[in-house]
Amino acid sequence: FYYVPYPACDSGTFTFIDTSTGAYSIITSRTWIFDDGTTSGSIITDHSYGHPGTYAITLIGSTNTGCTDTFNSGITVYPLPTIDAGPDTIVCVGDAAILMPSGGVTYVWSPTGTLSCDTCNNPEAKPNTKTVYTVLGIDAHGCTNTDTTTVFTKTKTTSIAHGSGEICDGVSIKLTDSAGKYSTYTWIPPYNLDDDHSPNPIANPDTSVMY
Repeated sequence: FYYVPYPACDSGTFTFIDTSTGAYSIITSRTWIFDDGTTSGSIITDHSYGHPGTYAITLIGSTNTGCTDTFNSGITVYPLPTIDAGPDTIVCVGDAAILMPSGGVTYVWSPTGTLSCDTCNNPEAKPNTKTVYTVLGIDAHGCTNTDTTTVFTKTKTTSIAHGSGEICDGVSIKLTDSAGKYSTYTWIPPYNLDDDHSPNPIANPDTSVMY
């Protein structure tokens, strides 16, 4: 016999189909005996399982000549895998985030439009806007589960520094940058700056410096 759906994952109702044949006679009756004691005489029968585990099944067939045979087998219901799509991340528009799932053997990702590959374990995601990616993870038994991860985006900053010039020793000069009010700043080197994280620091070098 065989059963569907296959593989058996998590819990639910499964359909069992008797494929027994007689070598020189016709099978006229059969009896399914399940682990909980329930029985059935149908060629096709359903049985439900409430949780993962391995369960015994006995199938007894009888022919028109009075012969009987017993087949002892079973079904293993596997637990669903715990799929983790990986942590949320943030990238600049135009850059890529590498997605890092776990818990499965193979994966299928969606939506696919901004991914380098939808069936890769670690695709590159390159969205232009915030995007939630869903991964379907498949374990070694063929059981599946899903999870999501979000890639947030931010606009790249164009930094143009101003304030170059010549000054006399002991004189200060104001540096400026045009990146905008939503940007953060780090001037390198911080040598003789009043605030190396300011968009407009005051420089008072005692030698020539390129900031």
